[in-house]
Amino acid sequence: MEWEALAVEKQVTLEKAIPDSTISGPVVFRFGDDWYSASALELYFSFLSQNENRHQLVINSNKVESRTNSFIDYKIETLYLDKEQVLLFKDGISEEAFTKKLDDFEDQKDVDSMFN
Repeated sequence: MEWEALAVEKQVTLEKAIPDSTISGPVVFRFGDDWYSASALELYFSFLSQNENRHQLVINSNKVESRTNSFIDYKIETLYLDKEQVLLFKDGISEEAFTKKLDDFEDQKDVDSMFN
């Protein structure tokens, strides 16, 4: 990835928010055996250098309260992704990956229907 290669080349160590990368939207989450929803969960992305040779993408969020119970809240655990994990994550959320999973699901439905 460009950011990782540049950081290694320049031997930098820094922690910096990635500009214009915040994602915001509603969220549904589980607390105990119950499901809750909240609005305005924001995901934040930043770049973190552990040292001159190890650089990570960091994903974290704000804390949101349940719409139905203000004592129930949700925040994602902070994720620290190395280059290989970032590439796997990127591939996993690609349009091609979603299309393949949907196709696999439809194929499995067809197989399952043969035995009903």
